[in-house]
Order: sequence, then C-alpha cells, then structure tokens
Amino acid sequence: MVLNLADVFRYLLRSDRTFIEIEEELRIVRAYLEIEELRLGSKLRTELEVDESVLRATIPLLSIQPLVETP
Repeated sequence: MVLNLADVFRYLLRSDRTFIEIEEELRIVRAYLEIEELRLGSKLRTELEVDESVLRATIPLLSIQPLVETP
C-alpha cells in the first residue's frame, strides 16, 4: 500500500509534463484502486477494459484518475 501511495504522490507532484500516455495514467489509476480496495474491501468493485491500441496515446495529466475516485 505504501508503494502504491508513493507512486500516486509522485505522479500528482509532477509539474514538468502536462500530457501523459494513457498507459502511465492507467498505472496510477490501478495503484489508486488498490489503495481504495484495502480501505473499502468487498464494497469496491472495479473493471478496467482498455483497447491496447490506445495505450500510447497522450492525454492531459489526471484525465482518467478523477473519473474513478470514490465519493
């Protein structure tokens, strides 16, 4: 959990890039979801389905992660 949290913090503190590959954004999303799974247990159900052809596309930093945050 600590390693996942460190990954998320490092990602959030990046100020040198405004765009990132979807593959890297999804890595952080997965780390975030693992943290939330420890917190919420069986209440959290997730499913990620991503076409491999889009993984190298670039998107604005933090475009996907806010969509998976829990209320």
